[in-house]
Amino acid sequence: MKKLVIWVVVVASLGIALGLPRGEAQNSTPLELSPSKTIDTFSVAMLEWNPVSDLIAFIPNNGPSYSTIILDPALVEQTSFTELIGPSGPVALAWSPDGQQIAIFEAIYNVQIWDVGAAEIVTTINTAEIIGEEGNAEFASLDWSPDGKQLVVGDGRHIGVLEISTHEFVYMPDEGSFTKTVAWSPSGEQIAISSDSKGSITILDSKTLQTVKELPFDGLPADPFTRNLALQTSQYIAWSPDGDRIASFHTRREDGVHQISIMDTTTGEILAILEGHKDEIQAIAWSPDGSKLASASGSQFPDNNGDNTIRIWDMNSYEQLYILQGHTDLVSSVTWSPDGTQVASGSWDGTIRIWDIPQS
Repeated sequence: MKKLVIWVVVVASLGIALGLPRGEAQNSTPLELSPSKTIDTFSVAMLEWNPVSDLIAFIPNNGPSYSTIILDPALVEQTSFTELIGPSGPVALAWSPDGQQIAIFEAIYNVQIWDVGAAEIVTTINTAEIIGEEGNAEFASLDWSPDGKQLVVGDGRHIGVLEISTHEFVYMPDEGSFTKTVAWSPSGEQIAISSDSKGSITILDSKTLQTVKELPFDGLPADPFTRNLALQTSQYIAWSPDGDRIASFHTRREDGVHQISIMDTTTGEILAILEGHKDEIQAIAWSPDGSKLASASGSQFPDNNGDNTIRIWDMNSYEQLYILQGHTDLVSSVTWSPDGTQVASGSWDGTIRIWDIPQS
């Protein structure tokens, strides 16, 4: 049985950061902001805000065994908790579009769907058993279809789609690549994936899982260990809410510059390259209205620049608006509140911080 710890805690805060349209330097100076709320908890592997409520789910690096923790930012004190105990630690999570369920991927290749209100598992499948393989997963990525009827799973070895109502799991043949991230398009018609074998983002037809197009990184290396140094892969690529753009990040091989690329999903044109982070980018997330992008950074290596920040970018001008300062260790994950007025960030420093984002 999986262990889901539901903690009731407080949350609220503020934030912002710098960017540059492709080939141009920005004239504006980003405003530095401090968090309005800091929650002392466990080292955070990843977190995600519920799409319709105040709940925030996160996976701890060193918390209660095999736990996913859900925070309620509306309450001030830790007043209650529920634990659902399972056989393996969580690697990735994703809220359903209606916010009633959460999908969790465990290291032993279990995909579990939880009814959060009842704190009960409603579906469990093991992707390794279906595919006929063994082992443990270090990385995984999950994303729900916009209608909430399906879940795409990237387990590091394969891509598959789980039909929620029937529990049927259909997967792509293994092509020898290590899949990093899966992301469903807002229209529901396509799925974007990234892998270690291509210098591109692959767009699949969501019904057939056949390749529709490749969006190549313009002149960027295919080597994944120089292109993407993130420690969790669920927030490596992200569709804009209107589906017209995809954001992804990488570290340039020749000079170690950390970049965010914004691609046109129809033409594959790189519309902008955003630079500003001094250490490895770990996660990105679009605001619900698509007007801003949040990015988080930090390094696992001793020789680093101490850039444990979140940066907020204007996605019309591609300028960096704000730098969110406060974390003292690598920022592993970032997520927006449903109304787009706040950002939550999780860090190895054992805190979750909430940032109030100024609205223009």
